[in-house]
Amino acid sequence: PTNEHAEVSAGENTPIPGLYAVGECASASFQGFNRLGSNSLLELITMGQFAGERIAESLGGRPPELPTGAGQKTLEEFGGYLEANGDESVGQLRAALQETMTGQVGLFRNAEDMTSALQTLREISERSRRISLTSQSLRLNQELLQRWELENLLMNSLALASAALERRESRGGHAREDYPQRSDEYNYHTLAWLEPGGEVRLGRRPIDMSLFEAGGEHSERFDYIERKY
Repeated sequence: PTNEHAEVSAGENTPIPGLYAVGECASASFQGFNRLGSNSLLELITMGQFAGERIAESLGGRPPELPTGAGQKTLEEFGGYLEANGDESVGQLRAALQETMTGQVGLFRNAEDMTSALQTLREISERSRRISLTSQSLRLNQELLQRWELENLLMNSLALASAALERRESRGGHAREDYPQRSDEYNYHTLAWLEPGGEVRLGRRPIDMSLFEAGGEHSERFDYIERKY
């Protein structure tokens, strides 16, 4: 979640100093809640400019203080990849993850399949701790890069499946076979945090309806509008 300056929010309108996000990893929500995150050129180009202006402005003064131990978590994470022992394969686990997400958390979803998928994802995550890399080099180590990518895929898959299971409705690109109708109960943005141990904590952020509520010209276009196929 980001604010109007592309600053990442830690909570309710609380920006994280020095951290910006633009594009598909961000949610500025120009498109409302009928689109997935910020997968549009409108948000990418517009928020890219806002982020650049904000960063340039911040560099004119004193940069924010970095927290104690900044970067240490990343170093420990990569150290863990290099030191792990076991007989698991990055390629095999990635293929299992892709098969699970495509087959059970695809375009049309239901609670039974997603519950099963989450169990499988947790098992893959546990097995990933037993991946042994053949090269310990930090130079052009494609095996290390693939291991890191697998971790990122696992985090995104766990968050996506957990949020989709919780949202018991169909809306935009989220289609539930067991809940085919849109529900006003879910008129909010879903936020997800991955906790230590792989558990996903879900939260919500209100939808900014100020343009609609202002009642100006064409304001009706900013109301809740069902997306039909």
